[in-house]
Amino acid sequence: SEIYDLIGEKIAASDMDPRVLAIYSILEFKKGNDKKAVKYFLRSKKNGFNNSRLGIGDEKIKKEAVEILGEIEKISKSWWLMGLCHYDRVKLRTFSAVFFL
Repeated sequence: SEIYDLIGEKIAASDMDPRVLAIYSILEFKKGNDKKAVKYFLRSKKNGFNNSRLGIGDEKIKKEAVEILGEIEKISKSWWLMGLCHYDRVKLRTFSAVFFL
């Protein structure tokens, strides 16, 4: 995908735009890579993402993106309940390092 070529290794930057992280999350989810999808989703939330900031003009695409992000959020919360990721009082933060080893 062009976005992977454009962003490249910069995706690892701690201050990466939360919208870019959300898009990566959606793309990874579509590829069936739930671990990466949740990882990018949690980083997007940590960096201030919310659905109103998605920045997609096409309503059909936006609706699909919001639905997918909702599915990713459900996965992340179920993993939190299983102890695979951490949750604080405000929002989901990070995965346990053990999960990615």
